[in-house]
Amino acid sequence: MDHGMRNRLGRLGRLVRKELAEILRDRRTIITLVLMPILVYPLLAVAFQQYFSSLSPLKSPIYVLGFASQIDKDLFVRQLQLGDKILMRQDPQATPVMSSVTWPDKFDKNLKKMIEDGEIDVGIRLEKGGRFKGSKDDMFVFEAIFKKDSSSANTLLQFVERRLAATNGSFLRARLGIPGLPPARYVLLRRSGFTVPAAKQVSLAALVPLILILMTITGAVYPAIDLTAGERERGTLEILVAAPVPRLGLLFAKYVSVLTVAILTALINLLTMLITLWLSGLGAALFSGSDISLLVILQLLMLLLLFAAFFSAVLLAITSFARSFKEAQAYLIPLMLLSLAPGVLAMMPELSLEGTLSVAPLVNIVLLSRDLFEGNARWPIAVIVIASTLLYALAAIATAARIFGAEAVLYSEQSAWSDLFRRPEEERPIPAVASALLCLALIFPIWFVCRGLLAQLGGMSALSLLGLMTGIGFLLFAGFPLLSAWLGHIRLRTGLQLQAVPIVAFAGALLLGISLWPVLVQLLALVLPEPDLSTETLKQLLNAMRQARADYPLAVALAFVVQALAEELFFRGYLFSALRGKCGPAVTIIVSALLFGFFHVIAMPGPFALHRLLSSTFLGLVLGWIAWHTGSVFPGMIMHAAHNAMLVLIGQGETAVETLPWSWVGAGLAGTAAGAVLLFGWGAKTENTHPVAAG
Repeated sequence: MDHGMRNRLGRLGRLVRKELAEILRDRRTIITLVLMPILVYPLLAVAFQQYFSSLSPLKSPIYVLGFASQIDKDLFVRQLQLGDKILMRQDPQATPVMSSVTWPDKFDKNLKKMIEDGEIDVGIRLEKGGRFKGSKDDMFVFEAIFKKDSSSANTLLQFVERRLAATNGSFLRARLGIPGLPPARYVLLRRSGFTVPAAKQVSLAALVPLILILMTITGAVYPAIDLTAGERERGTLEILVAAPVPRLGLLFAKYVSVLTVAILTALINLLTMLITLWLSGLGAALFSGSDISLLVILQLLMLLLLFAAFFSAVLLAITSFARSFKEAQAYLIPLMLLSLAPGVLAMMPELSLEGTLSVAPLVNIVLLSRDLFEGNARWPIAVIVIASTLLYALAAIATAARIFGAEAVLYSEQSAWSDLFRRPEEERPIPAVASALLCLALIFPIWFVCRGLLAQLGGMSALSLLGLMTGIGFLLFAGFPLLSAWLGHIRLRTGLQLQAVPIVAFAGALLLGISLWPVLVQLLALVLPEPDLSTETLKQLLNAMRQARADYPLAVALAFVVQALAEELFFRGYLFSALRGKCGPAVTIIVSALLFGFFHVIAMPGPFALHRLLSSTFLGLVLGWIAWHTGSVFPGMIMHAAHNAMLVLIGQGETAVETLPWSWVGAGLAGTAAGAVLLFGWGAKTENTHPVAAG
């Protein structure tokens, strides 16, 4: 590291320490950071204890018996009352009084329905053929119908069976050695329990992550306002701008300060919540009779840190527009109110974390936290939640950087939200990394939601569905970078790497596209386990893809080619150009390849997730090397399109995991080597220079 770089990093570090020291010395920060959790969580514990105590019965319950007919009732109740008198004579203190059991004068053959409607606890009816007449005595067999999971029904049955046993026992003892007694009636009871699907109840466990998230937001609000609008109001922001630190460095220092306070708030709140749950004994009541495991605590902490990174950037972007402390508060009040909505959604028992909700900001974090507490979290959905939140955080940081770089914002001039979309007067050679990341963050949720909606459409032909998916993909991956380049006044030739290259570069790229796929497929088949294809949904998806390829092979290949061209325009055009202006070859190629691989995981989740991640990332590395070496997006388009077309036409478009003949692999290795030699030896222009983004 040279001396100049060390000086710049040293100045940036001192600026970060200064911002942190100022914000942590403020008593309002300390109150939000320490005192609020100490006061809030004991009060919440008291409220929860009051709620749970209100659920406990304040008086002895009344148990209700139901009968199928008047005859059944008269016979059964007579035996029941007789047994109660016998028990009362034996031990009047230990026997519950008969007044806790009642039987209404309503009879219905459908006793099960009466139980489900909550009219009775146990239904009694004489079994068909349940009367057995002996020489003198009679025996009756009754059926007791009840819900197996009903505690009141089980208590009532124990109550009834004890009295029937007392009556039967008394008759039997009287019969022993005493002839000439009048006929007796014995009543036997056979249990016939049934189960009903339990109704989903409101999840109180969802309140815990919501409270933690809201407290984290509260902790970050004041630092964000004070470090932006507060400094503008005090007139100190202009002094900071005059310091020998880049504006993005100033933004970074402020972001680190806000993020640090948000993380500290999350840690203190989580610790205080755990102590409160432990001391109050509410953990078992909130989390289905078990304490929170250490793994769940660590997972929740990671989610809180992720959310803090996202929301700190959002707060910084919004408060940068305000010219005063009060104006910033007015901006944030609607945001705080809007943040309450996910908590209400998360408490709805029928709401599950899937589809659009997995990419909905804040909602996905709360729902994932709820699922972690309840033990229902699924790792593919968790990956989507984490990745989408990271992308939103990047988008928020990019927006904050764009706002913070505006002269009107820095120098307290009149500004408006339209300043975000105002085109610069001077043309720029390449886009900023922030603009490229903002595009990426916008493309991801729209692409995910559109694919989900198309999957739900019924009655469409495979060809129509394929055309819609291709059109949406092209609009997103090509339309967003073109629109962003126009808004940023970016020169298209350099900003999207639309540079001319020697014809031999196209030949080498085409050869790579035709030859690389068998090598890649064989590597995946050797190193990865066979995916589980047993799920019905996955079988239907694969069958639909095979049928579409069999019916419309050229249309499917064309769709994959168009998608490849659009993806290259963004990943190796707009995004690659922005990264290349700031980073070296290794960082640019690896970062763009990883982002490329992640997007293809979203396209094929489930058992193929790891296969798609590795294959697409490897392909992204090759495409990145081509883009860096040639300085153009065109050879990568040729290579990517040829690769996709070959996979579809040969029949590897569904899974890309089958083992291939080694002769194919050998031919693929030879063609790949030849294509690489052509590209490396003669594929690049004589002067392959790339503009550098302005700091």
